[in-house]
Amino acid sequence: MLFKQYQNCLKNFYFNKDESVLLYLAKAYFEWNKMEECKQTLQKAIHIAPHNMALWYNLALAQKAYSTSILKKEKKTITELSAATKELEQATCMFEHLATRLVPASNPSSSTQPTNSTPTLIRPNYSTTKAATHIKSCQNFLADARRQLDTARDSEERELQRLNKQQELLAESARKQLEEQERIDRETEERQQREEEAAQEVYEKNLQVVQKFVDSSANNDERESSQSFRAGRRKKSKKANPNQAGNTSPIENEETESWEEMRDKRVSCQRTYVLAVLTLLLESQSKGDCKKTEGKGG
Repeated sequence: MLFKQYQNCLKNFYFNKDESVLLYLAKAYFEWNKMEECKQTLQKAIHIAPHNMALWYNLALAQKAYSTSILKKEKKTITELSAATKELEQATCMFEHLATRLVPASNPSSSTQPTNSTPTLIRPNYSTTKAATHIKSCQNFLADARRQLDTARDSEERELQRLNKQQELLAESARKQLEEQERIDRETEERQQREEEAAQEVYEKNLQVVQKFVDSSANNDERESSQSFRAGRRKKSKKANPNQAGNTSPIENEETESWEEMRDKRVSCQRTYVLAVLTLLLESQSKGDCKKTEGKGG
């Protein structure tokens, strides 16, 4: 590329200190639409030759072109618009200064000129007419840049307000969800507690019923045992008295044996019933513990 050649020439032959080569390099950057490099190159040349007004003129042109390229972008940030506004303000001031400026002659001394005379002025090495034209266009672009900057700031402020409001709504929604979840957990815990209390109450009632049944069965067994004991003693006394032994009929022995079988069956049924009731109570208690564990796990 052309600016590569200018860079090599400037580096190899002029030690990066020739304003003319820097001006040609800046022009190459300008044609390739590399405005940042163009401005930096012109600033280096102005540092070497600050009296060269053509460098200032071209710097103002580069600032104007850089700003207009930003304004023509479809999407631009506030930072870019701020930079474009600043560049246009500087370019406008520079064009206003250059449009009315006359520079002194480079070699005012001559044999015919008096020593106390004022230096003669010559036209600068740029077009003052074009500088005046650029003043008007820069002012128009500057007004447009300021308008877009104000619009962008207002839009950013509205967007920030919208985001803040959205964050507040999200926070409020999260707070309500948390409160609702806490209410559900509290109701669930209270319901589980009531169910546990009801199950415990049923368990205690069933246990009391079983205890009463066991106590009544024990009393019945005790009465039946005492009756059986007295019947056995009478039977022994009859066996001991041979005179009365002949009077004992086999029907009475069969009735005694059938009565003992009925008693054994009743005792066996009572025991089975007690075991069944106890088994049901244990199963209900174990199910209640399982539900309680699942509720805590959930």
